[in-house]
Amino acid sequence: MTLNIIVGGILLGNATMNNVYLVPGNNTVPARGIINLKTALTNLPAILSSQVGALTKGNIEMSASGNSTIYNGQHIEYYEKVLNNLMLTTQMPLLAILMDSLKGILGGDGGSTLPFVSGMNVTSIIPLLQNLTTIAGF
Repeated sequence: MTLNIIVGGILLGNATMNNVYLVPGNNTVPARGIINLKTALTNLPAILSSQVGALTKGNIEMSASGNSTIYNGQHIEYYEKVLNNLMLTTQMPLLAILMDSLKGILGGDGGSTLPFVSGMNVTSIIPLLQNLTTIAGF
């Protein structure tokens, strides 16, 4: 199952979940996400302005909508029809997302804190993001 990842109304990437089996009630499924950094940086001012409420809580608001559902190489159209018309929105801790992303980029195992960001919190990251937009000319 693949979902579109949307932040501030901008499609930034997707999340893929393998071997999904849904049962009635709550379902927690691990996902692997891919974000297009070029798109994120190009749209950083709009993304940041859309996130003011969430950022004050140390979060980022993300939405997901259906993209594709495949079983044994075949699209499962009745799932896709429902999921592609459904928008799920949640807030996630920004620092955790940044840490996981850095670990993935640097080849980390996801189990330990990176030393150069261990003392950072959301209030120290927001000025870095604002400086990045200024440096990049956004």
